Amino acid sequence: MKLALVLLTLASAIAAERKAVFPVGVKPVGPYSPGIQAGDFLYVSGQGARDLAGKLPDGIEAQTKQSLENVKNIVETGGLQMKDVVYTQIYLTDIGNVSAMDKVFKTFFPTNPPVRCVIGVKRMPLDTPVEISAVATTKQGKRVYIPGGSFEASTRYLKTKKLKLTDVAFANVYFTSAASHDQVAELVKKNFKPSATVVHIPVNALPDGSTVQMTGIAGQTDFYSAHSGAAADKILDDIRKDLTAAGMTMDNVVASNVYVDSIDNFAAMNKIYATFFGQPAPTRTTVQPVTTGNTISVIAVK
Repeated sequence: MKLALVLLTLASAIAAERKAVFPVGVKPVGPYSPGIQAGDFLYVSGQGARDLAGKLPDGIEAQTKQSLENVKNIVETGGLQMKDVVYTQIYLTDIGNVSAMDKVFKTFFPTNPPVRCVIGVKRMPLDTPVEISAVATTKQGKRVYIPGGSFEASTRYLKTKKLKLTDVAFANVYFTSAASHDQVAELVKKNFKPSATVVHIPVNALPDGSTVQMTGIAGQTDFYSAHSGAAADKILDDIRKDLTAAGMTMDNVVASNVYVDSIDNFAAMNKIYATFFGQPAPTRTTVQPVTTGNTISVIAVK
């Protein structure tokens, strides 16, 4: 299976102990932890709309509510509250459900909502129509999460933080079939420093008819490495080598995003993925954005 993989390792001056957060009754469908606490941050795996019994509620509002209840269960098991969530990524199989999703989202975050990015994808594990990942902390420090939006909107947002696009160290740039890789590459070249790590992800749809949106992290010194065009085991082995060069191992990985070209390959990907990680396994979010291309990104901390 051909994959393109980007490694994002967030270097910390203080060693961060990884601790798995495993609420009672939660059974991940892959080799990952529901939550990982590392230093001041709690990373939450992508949560679908099924309850602990595997039942999928009817309607996008009930499905969004269940996804967020699943996130809340992990956050609170980790000793935090939903008000401590600072970043979310929301994946929908029908981008037309944004308004209905947003109605429920606001009930969980009535004040000071977290930064978020909404993406339209083709399929997700267990045929969930919505999946939500999160990061929670009470001490965000210099790390700045950028909400999903155009490059112009991101520029305005970063200005409020006294930062610029050239301060972005890592970014996901999502684009629909109405845009091309060349157009995205030109935007990246124009707006980011050459040292920034940027992942290009073709997706099924974006909110408000957008063709290109970005989200990412700015405001801190990070270590990054990128790999593409190899089999999963080869790429993960290359990641392991990068981590070794940075004084880390696969045990330093706290979170990953897996964008597969087909959910039909989910079991095969899990089998390969599991051989590279010990316990506690990092958190993970898995989606199929479109029908072509595969990307895995990971976050590691010392």
